[in-house]
Amino acid sequence: MPRERIEMSREEILALLAQTRWVVLGTLSAAGEPAGHVVPCALEGERLYFAVPPGSDAQRQIQRDPRVCAATDRYPTYYEIRGVTVHGRAEPAAAPPGLRAAGATYALPLDDLVSFDFSKIQAKV
Repeated sequence: MPRERIEMSREEILALLAQTRWVVLGTLSAAGEPAGHVVPCALEGERLYFAVPPGSDAQRQIQRDPRVCAATDRYPTYYEIRGVTVHGRAEPAAAPPGLRAAGATYALPLDDLVSFDFSKIQAKV
């Protein structure tokens, strides 16, 4: 039996990201291992902006290898879990008005997205 399609529409993704103030940012260590960082973020147009502390591991890792992912989710109940992961290359950027954070600011284009919305599951157990 094929899996149900539970991905979110572009509009649903943008709405979720517009409400998001923090993401888990995935970077790669010098050894190529994944590292996670909780960072503040803001959506502006078709780009997700985030800030990392100056001199932090996150900043060093992004400077060495800008490939990152940013993940967020909402989970009021099991059948309402929604989530988005944005993959791409972090680009140095000026902080948009909605990002209240000190540090190095980067932007991540919304070109490579993965999403899910459990409320779209029809065959609930």
